[in-house]
Amino acid sequence: MRITRQTIDALKAQGIEVKNYPHETYEEWVKECWDRKYQYSYNYEKNGEFLIDGKIRKMTHEELDERAKRFADYHGPREASGWYDAQVLYIKYGDRQIARKETTKSKEITVGYVLKVVDRDKKAFSGAYGDFARKMEQLLKRNGIGRNFCIYPTTYGIGVWLVYNFSAKEDIKRVDSILNEQGIEFRNEYSDAQWVWRYVISKAEANRLRIDKAA
Repeated sequence: MRITRQTIDALKAQGIEVKNYPHETYEEWVKECWDRKYQYSYNYEKNGEFLIDGKIRKMTHEELDERAKRFADYHGPREASGWYDAQVLYIKYGDRQIARKETTKSKEITVGYVLKVVDRDKKAFSGAYGDFARKMEQLLKRNGIGRNFCIYPTTYGIGVWLVYNFSAKEDIKRVDSILNEQGIEFRNEYSDAQWVWRYVISKAEANRLRIDKAA
């Protein structure tokens, strides 16, 4: 992405903050991102066998640890420290924070573009469907999921981002557990492009009551 200081300041004057990380500070984002990628890499390869010095063998704990550190360093947020390499645009207004996937490095983020995104978000979170989405947001926050690009509330229920999400399996298990523990009825489906695993939550009255109680 590309964005100018003038654009950032113009949006700030309208009560809108734009960042390329979801946390209050960049340092907090770096730590969480590095920790998650390290944990993923270490656990994913824990039982794997590798070709080492011409022989296939299991890596020792020390070798796995070192390999996971290199993985986390290479794929960590240092690559997204500048706007050009960032792939997610975070837009904050009022008590809302929107995460937008932006994979085109040359794309320029303008005031008009951000205002359109905010306007669509305001419409989505108004009316009956908006109230439902806010309940989903409250449910996630109550269970420790907030400001998370990979797990997010929607007007149909909850979405789990799959592409470039190293913890997709864990995220799906986490949402399954939250909904099942509360007895909330849902069905699953892929998005059209299969980038998102959807939790389409029943809007039947009995289910709404369960959601109200859980949220």
